[in-house]
Amino acid sequence: MAVELPVSLAAVVEGVTAQIEPLAGQAGVLIMQAVMDAEVEPLAGPKGRHEPERPASRWGKQPGYAVLAGKKVRRARPRVRDEEGREVGLRTYARFQSPPRRQNSICRKLIHGISTRKYERAIEDFTDLPVRPVRTQTGGYGISKSAVSREWVSATRGSLAELCERNLVELGRIVVLMIDGLVYAGECIVVALGVDETGKKHVLGVVQGASENAAVVQGLLDDLIQRGLDAKARRLYVLDGSKALRSAVKKTFGDESPVQRCQIHKRRNVKEYLPPENQRAVDGRPKAAYSMTRYADAKKMLLATVM
Repeated sequence: MAVELPVSLAAVVEGVTAQIEPLAGQAGVLIMQAVMDAEVEPLAGPKGRHEPERPASRWGKQPGYAVLAGKKVRRARPRVRDEEGREVGLRTYARFQSPPRRQNSICRKLIHGISTRKYERAIEDFTDLPVRPVRTQTGGYGISKSAVSREWVSATRGSLAELCERNLVELGRIVVLMIDGLVYAGECIVVALGVDETGKKHVLGVVQGASENAAVVQGLLDDLIQRGLDAKARRLYVLDGSKALRSAVKKTFGDESPVQRCQIHKRRNVKEYLPPENQRAVDGRPKAAYSMTRYADAKKMLLATVM
């Protein structure tokens, strides 16, 4: 007799995942060890067998670590010495503990919203052992707030430099240039965003300043041109209404450069003049006007907003 029971698929998946992840972590540790042993054997021969022609000898093991699931995991490192007694470094061990592997994992987690203070708790403990420092070979360690912050700075420094120094000629023709200033942690960050002929967006440059003033924006535009942005090409410039931005664009790209006022900024500025209870109703008018295809209808709707 067949019996059917109502079972939540999500609950089943959650239960299976809880069992799979520790197993995957243990498998990852075993694979690391097997790969390192596979590198040692051609150098020192099979374990327990003496081979006179071997170029090196096994020299025990030394406490070390590898990077697994974004954290350091204690791992014994096989030691090998050549005929003259010099230490032979294992390439596999270096790869398993390389900073880029740890940095990439940390960056992915922080970008998805995990703060450095909560990082230690948020890491999945693939080895099914406490995250706090322990004296076993597989316990995780090295993921304090300060350690994560240092890794974050190290990883993002290179990415930011690459972003702000790359050659813009490789991006092709930029048909729209959007410039806006954002206030973050008390600092004004001016960002230049380009749109190519296929509609793909590219962050072209970022500059930090005390405010969205003409000197800061001019420095950003000069840098873009120096890195390959064609100053004579015909394109649309989308700005937030700032006089400093408009002045810098006019000076750099000429008086005839078409400028489009950002609709979102305009609607936001209009709403700031109104009490909260009226903002939603009034905001619907310019939003509807921007979606109209006939000039007369759009103008009529916009005039109704200010009357």
